[in-house]
Amino acid sequence: MRQVKEAETIYLIKRLNNLVNHHIDELLKEYGMARSQFQVLYLISESGSLNQKDLLEQMQIEPATLTGLLDTLEGKRYIRRSSFIKDKRSNVVQLTKSGKEILRRIPHPGVYVQSMMFNGVNESDRKAFQKNVSQIIKNLEPEIVAKNK
Repeated sequence: MRQVKEAETIYLIKRLNNLVNHHIDELLKEYGMARSQFQVLYLISESGSLNQKDLLEQMQIEPATLTGLLDTLEGKRYIRRSSFIKDKRSNVVQLTKSGKEILRRIPHPGVYVQSMMFNGVNESDRKAFQKNVSQIIKNLEPEIVAKNK
């Protein structure tokens, strides 16, 4: 039983992740969008345009998954793909006017959920939480990076 008690933090992190994702999904559902679709639009918006290779690296998904996302977003007329002049095999993805408009209308899911999450939590506790989570990530990331090389 002792091992289960020691793993309680892992359970809490998983539960928090599930709740955050649920609230993000509910917000985006109102706009007919999935989390991954929003992420693609947001990444493109932040850079002005991205090629598919860069999107793959940033999203860390399979090429077929990205192609499906881009097909869906193109069907909704939120993005357009065009061949990169120097390399016809590399598509550049840009937001359309409709893509920019939908991003303006959607409250940023991270800001929206974070405000809910920290409701009733004082500023010093919020900062301590963020500092501790950052350190936990730093503790865990090097092993993943080493395995992926």
